[in-house]
Amino acid sequence: MDSGRIRLFHLAEDWMPQHPSDAASPQAFFGAWAGVLRALSGVDVDALFTSEEYGDSLAKYLDAVHVKVDPARERFPVSGTAVRGNPKAHLHYLNAEVARYFAR
Repeated sequence: MDSGRIRLFHLAEDWMPQHPSDAASPQAFFGAWAGVLRALSGVDVDALFTSEEYGDSLAKYLDAVHVKVDPARERFPVSGTAVRGNPKAHLHYLNAEVARYFAR
């Protein structure tokens, strides 16, 4: 395990694989996501933190542990799709460094 470093990446929409329900197959979706995450990070992924139903499946492709974060979206009633659709309307949900990126 790494010494506590966390890397954050912003993926432009054209880098993002389709939603699982739109992909040709679950294997195509999860394989594409795992490939993107490995290529960007350059390291093995130990843990995947999501609120998504498909997090368990993606974690398997990464050989990682899936940590479910607020799956009912009670504490943080927002999704990545909503943030990408209108980042400025959701800045208050984002880490300060990430919010600064979107506020430009």
